[in-house]
Amino acid sequence: MSMKKIWRVLKYILSIGLLLFIVLVGVGWYSYHENETARKNSAFIQSLERTEQNHGDVIKLLFEGLTKVDDKDAQLVTAWLKKRQNRGEQPYLYLIGIYSGLQSNQRSKLHGLEYLAKAALVYRVDAAKCGDPSANQAVPILESSLGVNLIRNNLKNHPEMRKKIILSALDYEEKSYPRPAPLWICAHGMGYGNPAPGENDFQAHRQKTRAQFESWF
Repeated sequence: MSMKKIWRVLKYILSIGLLLFIVLVGVGWYSYHENETARKNSAFIQSLERTEQNHGDVIKLLFEGLTKVDDKDAQLVTAWLKKRQNRGEQPYLYLIGIYSGLQSNQRSKLHGLEYLAKAALVYRVDAAKCGDPSANQAVPILESSLGVNLIRNNLKNHPEMRKKIILSALDYEEKSYPRPAPLWICAHGMGYGNPAPGENDFQAHRQKTRAQFESWF
């Protein structure tokens, strides 16, 4: 092939590539602004924003929303929660799981199961940061109220899905470390304010919890 023909082909390829890039950017821009408009028009999201800004009871509002939101609001709340998932003041990972499960499409429901598993592992690991063995009771108590135990037992009938979900949780715990102390767990402890364990003790607890999680969840 002559040099002229090679450059003609490259020009054609670059033209197609540029066109695809423009289309993708346009789709991304439209999607972002569509979601931003939906967020601003959602009474529930705006209520969450105001409550958080005023240091109100966000967790109460989120639990009340579980029985009220429609599919679109569930998507918006999930996105709102994901921006906060690395913070420790509320059980955001559990809430991401539940709000994902409220959505109508099957992909989001699977995503919800993965987040519930991530929550179960991460919060059991991080509970040790509270320095109070009684604090970790907050985790199974919350799981019981959310029906996580029922979901976990049902997953045992679907071994391939369960394996995928467990691996996803282990990967998330590994990549999201280090994380802040889970204040919502620490606040439930009888001896809130005790010093956290040393790094060696914490890492031993972390590895033990990860190993137990693989067979337990």
